[in-house]
Amino acid sequence: MGKSDKPVDAKKHSLAEHADSLRALVAHLKLEHGERITLVIHDWGSVVGQTALPLLDGSLRRLVVMNATGQGPNFFDATGWGAFVGWQGLIRIMGRAIPVGETVAGVACGDEPLTAGEVRGYDAPFPDADYKALPANWPLFYQNFFGTWETYKTALRWAKENLKVPIMVAFSTRDPTANDKRAVKIYKTWKRVASVQRVVVPNVGHFLQDGNPEMVTKVISSFISTGTVDGAFDD
Repeated sequence: MGKSDKPVDAKKHSLAEHADSLRALVAHLKLEHGERITLVIHDWGSVVGQTALPLLDGSLRRLVVMNATGQGPNFFDATGWGAFVGWQGLIRIMGRAIPVGETVAGVACGDEPLTAGEVRGYDAPFPDADYKALPANWPLFYQNFFGTWETYKTALRWAKENLKVPIMVAFSTRDPTANDKRAVKIYKTWKRVASVQRVVVPNVGHFLQDGNPEMVTKVISSFISTGTVDGAFDD
């Protein structure tokens, strides 16, 4: 989703390919051994990151989950489901004409809306419609039950039985889609994780790292350096 090169052919985007790209990056940086990585995942990056967990076994030291669609739509309450289905409908109608920046602006922050410059920043990776193959297809991946969905669920089954690292779940209070209590409850079913800590970032929307970067940076840094976070609670 950033300004790096990206395939313009929608058929070349798959959850498995994106997860393997993460594995390849870790190998390229020579970080695949020694449990050295703090993996911070958010939104669709959470879906990719959790699909990659079996591929990163032995590389991770801790996992940070932020406002994640982490178990797919399982994190949604009724409001979240409505928003997700609405988004899928919008994608089917607009396809690559979707205005990425304006769409992000609708859910990104809480009290402080995005500025025009920030909206342009979210649009910057997509100079024209050719580059929107991924945002125009992500929401529809869940319809591929025998491809995307099975790849994802297989990875989650592995994580539930095998992942040992501590997890921090950081959610904002004004996310229109994800449900943090449901997320924590699901992660607590993962049998071997060292701990699950919950952090609430107040008064910001879905993009909590945009709405309150200072707090997000502080809690992640604390989690890395001490293993605990002031204000976190385990419920």
